[in-house]
Amino acid sequence: MRRYIKLLLFIGIISGQDYDYGRLRSPYISPGFQIGTNFDKQYFWGIQLSGGLIIQSLNPNEHIDFDFICPAICYGYRKYFKSKKRENYYDFQITAFTDIMDAPFPPINFGIGRIQSDDYNSLRIKVYTPILFCPVLDFEFETRKFNFSLISVAPIGNY
Repeated sequence: MRRYIKLLLFIGIISGQDYDYGRLRSPYISPGFQIGTNFDKQYFWGIQLSGGLIIQSLNPNEHIDFDFICPAICYGYRKYFKSKKRENYYDFQITAFTDIMDAPFPPINFGIGRIQSDDYNSLRIKVYTPILFCPVLDFEFETRKFNFSLISVAPIGNY
């Protein structure tokens, strides 16, 4: 518990500090609900919780125009509909938000982490785009399989 209090104090101290290319705005938390399938046509549902920092861009590059960048830690749980299979996953993810009106397409974001199932433990990577229903494609190295899901998210923070 003391670790978490120290971490929150540290985040509170550095929030609002200006750096060369960004300003830490605030911590954020984002609960989500997912529904998806893998390429074996197994359907699943799940929940996810992400927490991280909101970093506002102060000096955007002429080629990359991000309004906010949000590094985060993510925890998720998945349950398959027609089996007893369950999975837990932990990811480090980077989400970048652009001005949607200026961008020709939403940015592609990524995450890397571990997935733990009833019968295996594997490294996983994911790519997603931050819209109301985030389409997510992830790949598990142990099974060499892809999963596709839609996650509805509700980010809470000072954007």
